[in-house]
Amino acid sequence: MKRALLFATVIALCGCGNRTGGDDDMEPEGVTEITVTHIQTGTMSEAVAITATSACLKKNLVTAPLSGYVETLSVQEGDRVSAGQTLYRIVSKERNALGESAQGDLGVVTVKASAGGVVTGVAKQQGAFVTEGEELCTLADLSSFVFLLNVPYEDARYVVRGSACRLVMPDNSVITGTIAAPLVTMNTTTQTQHFIVRANTTSMLPEGMVVKALINKGSPRRNAQIVAKGALQSDVFMKDFWLMYLVNDTLAVKLPVTAGIFDRDSVEIRSPKISPEMRIVLLGSYELPDSSAVRIVDSIEE
Repeated sequence: MKRALLFATVIALCGCGNRTGGDDDMEPEGVTEITVTHIQTGTMSEAVAITATSACLKKNLVTAPLSGYVETLSVQEGDRVSAGQTLYRIVSKERNALGESAQGDLGVVTVKASAGGVVTGVAKQQGAFVTEGEELCTLADLSSFVFLLNVPYEDARYVVRGSACRLVMPDNSVITGTIAAPLVTMNTTTQTQHFIVRANTTSMLPEGMVVKALINKGSPRRNAQIVAKGALQSDVFMKDFWLMYLVNDTLAVKLPVTAGIFDRDSVEIRSPKISPEMRIVLLGSYELPDSSAVRIVDSIEE
């Protein structure tokens, strides 16, 4: 009788130990958390990316009109000046020799900017001796600020004078530009030809900045089916493409597609025709097998 009671007690204790929580606390195995997006309709343009460098084509060299000493320096490198603004005040060596006995402005010359611009270099500081014709400072003419497009010969057919392009800055901001005249020389090492691009901006940009110019290869495709690039999956050879979409709230299946134009964030889906209501897997779609169990955590509208 004691053995029977002991056996029953052990079974009861084991049963209590197996109850670690309710069924609601159990997370289903093999379920992938995802975010979903939808197809959009818009305009896509296939573009070629070409490197461009900012430059000032015209720089004004300010020189000393006479030999003497720099009495006053009114600008520093990086200052923006206007036409007629005072840059230097120079006293001749003869007047400097007179010291405090010198009277009036005889032997004193004020050097002014002949045109507006930005001071890109200061060669002489206050107190320095200069000879007639010696460089004082350099002014960059802002009206001559351009981007020099380094066009490989094989891409020259896409660069059309008067056409627009997009300039992607190092911080990924984008400004537009207009392609102007080509330069007549070609870089013999890289086999690239320079084209001038005038940026459509009033901001003062630094010289020597390297940007990426996006130039359309052809006419834009209107009413294109567009989806976020992160939703598109492919094989290792980039030959077969597909999307993962939801047939219900918990099941994602594979949809083979034909991809068209790619840009920085989006891709064109040329076929099949996709309903705007279709829920397409965005985050979580990478290496997601066909007919996968999923759980939606967010919906993202591109």
